[in-house]
Amino acid sequence: MNRRELISLVGVLTGGVVVGAGNFLAGCEPRKNISLSGAIGPEQQKMLENIAEVILPKTDTSPGAIEVGIGEFMNTIVTDCYSASEQEIFINGISSID
Repeated sequence: MNRRELISLVGVLTGGVVVGAGNFLAGCEPRKNISLSGAIGPEQQKMLENIAEVILPKTDTSPGAIEVGIGEFMNTIVTDCYSASEQEIFINGISSID
């Protein structure tokens, strides 16, 4: 099993539990106080993209995390699906990594 298959399998098995389980089970509803720029700032989004690229780099047969737009995806999920308190936890986590 290669790294991409393993990450995919782990993501399928634990994704709902690890990343906003309540939203995945109850459905993702847009919040009324969403800013158009998103919850994650541009510098934070770039950092998350770089981390994701280390985990899933571009290969000859598949695009890397940055190329598929993982930063925009994460920003959309955090902005549209997380409550204000969940967004704060996420942003604080990003800050502690930085």
